[in-house]
Amino acid sequence: MRHAVALLICLAGCLPALADVSIQAPTFTATVRGGVLCELRSAGQLLVTPGELRNQCGLRRVAGEHWVQGEAGEAVAREDGTTSQVYRDLSDLPGSELRMDYLLDGEELAVVQTARSPLTGVRSVQWGLAEVPFAYDVIVPGYSGIRIRKLSPGSRWDFTYPIGWEAQLVILQGQGHGFYVWAEDADGRYKRLTVTRGKSGWRLAFATENNAPFAPCTEATSVRWRLGVHQGDWRVAARRYRDWTERTWGLTRLEDQSPSWVRDIRFVVITGQDRQLLQDLAGRVDPRLTLLYIPGWRRH
Repeated sequence: MRHAVALLICLAGCLPALADVSIQAPTFTATVRGGVLCELRSAGQLLVTPGELRNQCGLRRVAGEHWVQGEAGEAVAREDGTTSQVYRDLSDLPGSELRMDYLLDGEELAVVQTARSPLTGVRSVQWGLAEVPFAYDVIVPGYSGIRIRKLSPGSRWDFTYPIGWEAQLVILQGQGHGFYVWAEDADGRYKRLTVTRGKSGWRLAFATENNAPFAPCTEATSVRWRLGVHQGDWRVAARRYRDWTERTWGLTRLEDQSPSWVRDIRFVVITGQDRQLLQDLAGRVDPRLTLLYIPGWRRH
């Protein structure tokens, strides 16, 4: 079931003279300002706070970056329930235009961007989240799975789908609840997730890339990003995305492809071909329950 997005025009807040879009969903309320989600509330919890909004929503060209600035045009509600808001004259790019489309589809918010440039070389279009408190861990199915916490080393993490970002999903997990963003994209377009450490929380940016060559491109349209909240641990959000992938691509579960002995494995060792190590290991573990993963078993 689709719902129209409720609008609230407000000139005060994170960026001056940027009108808000207020979203009232069955399970959450959200505020978008300047193409950036700057507030998200669910079940009495504040999941996203205003923070810094600059350089979060805009388009990238080979020659530089261009961000939302100034006041947006009037928000327009369409017959299909979509609400559109247009930003013109992005930074250092007069004559440019970026449209944000919002739609409540079931209990999730769908976001689509369309950008146009008077100059060529358009590479990608991007939006983001203002600031997620450090109380929420960032769980990314990238580089075999990463959980970024407040005490994790580093200040910025970049994930590119489908190279290092294996599944087009990110989960923000708190104590027994959280929210998630995923791309409803069956074509497997190139995307980028950027996680940046702010003063009091995480900033997240979601970019959709054009296919190269970029030189002739004057437009960019994003995939359909979807945001939802969940109760429980990260597996609830992961299940939502997994169910979609299985339906969309007709995937066969690994458990249905694997031999019976795989079900007995309780211990995995990533190792080389050190014979003495393997003999010592055999004296400490049950070989029937152990899998040896030897990535360097052949020459390049």
